[in-house]
Amino acid sequence: MKVLSLASSTLMGALWGALVPVLALLFLEPAQYGSFSTIYLIFAYGVSLQYSIVSEAWARARLRYRKVTNWSSYSSTLFILALTIGAVALSVSLILLEVREIAVWLGVAVCLGIYRSGARYHRMAVGLTRQVILADFLGMSAFVAVLVSVHGPERTAVLSMAWAASGSISVIALGLPVLYVGSGPIRWWRMHKRDITPLLADSTLMDVGAIGAPFLLAGFMGPKNFGLYRGVANAAMPVRLLLDPLRPTIGRKPPGFFFQRPVLWLIFGISFTFAALCYLALELLVPRLPMRLGTLSELAVFSHQAAVFAAASFLGTLFYVVCRNSGSRRTIMTGRILQTFLVVALPVIGFVFMGLPGAVWGFAVSASVSAVIWLCLAIPREAGAIRQARVQQKLQSGLIRDSSK
Repeated sequence: MKVLSLASSTLMGALWGALVPVLALLFLEPAQYGSFSTIYLIFAYGVSLQYSIVSEAWARARLRYRKVTNWSSYSSTLFILALTIGAVALSVSLILLEVREIAVWLGVAVCLGIYRSGARYHRMAVGLTRQVILADFLGMSAFVAVLVSVHGPERTAVLSMAWAASGSISVIALGLPVLYVGSGPIRWWRMHKRDITPLLADSTLMDVGAIGAPFLLAGFMGPKNFGLYRGVANAAMPVRLLLDPLRPTIGRKPPGFFFQRPVLWLIFGISFTFAALCYLALELLVPRLPMRLGTLSELAVFSHQAAVFAAASFLGTLFYVVCRNSGSRRTIMTGRILQTFLVVALPVIGFVFMGLPGAVWGFAVSASVSAVIWLCLAIPREAGAIRQARVQQKLQSGLIRDSSK
């Protein structure tokens, strides 16, 4: 029953998370997609902060001390963070001419999306799977209802309205914040400073590469080429859709779990499957469809790069999450500094010498090398945990004697 609930919540979370980025990729032309992606990058930055400051800081403390921070402290800090990033998104939207008329919708959508992400993480981690499934279902239903019922505005406006509506319904289902004096960010920082510091330093460097580098290239590429560049990254969306809902579950697993031989082979098999599916979809399926699918229809020329990125993204993200939940500050920062250098330098160098194709290849290669780095950083710690677990199992079965007795 637990396995079925986990699978259901993962599927629902993946479907909910796919709605905005996938529909944007399918319905918006490259120039529109490039403008919309600017605001979506702010949302991605907010989610990154949510994991570092709230969710994974809480998870690390919970794993170490075996205690749970009350919902009021967690939710109030999450709410303040979401409200702040939502205000940033609103401000930037007012500056951008293409999305100025829907700035309020985008600001609200970003705020609610970040709060939903953090609340969902908490509910999954404490075992409230049914509540999570219900929230995801209601959110998707609201999204579809807006898409079907709203007519007239351009596609970007309808997509933003649906995003905001689905976020509001999901937030109500997951639980509104409980606010009281003394339960906000200051108290949270005092309680979780030990965990927030390395996670925030890591996420800051990550955002320089994942968000700063695209913004840098956007100024030189123009909206259309930038839309194609971001489209290659989002063609590997199923990877993130699978892993994001599983992050609370990954955080609960002991470190040695992911380096057991059967699990490791399964991880590599899933990675290869993602690469194959991504390549076949872009190279064979999409070009043969009778209708045009927005930006996605122009990505066939980048099918090889997208496949490489899909495989590398799965491996790199998985072992990165393992390191964030159980690794030392030195381990996390070593991996992050190396990855940040790669994801900034290689796409920029590729763009300088080869234009858009070079930037895309640089993006794919940097993801591949980064995946190897995170895997290598995890091996020593995980290998020791595996040996310890095996010895303990033999002790319990009586195959070897405990020398301490």
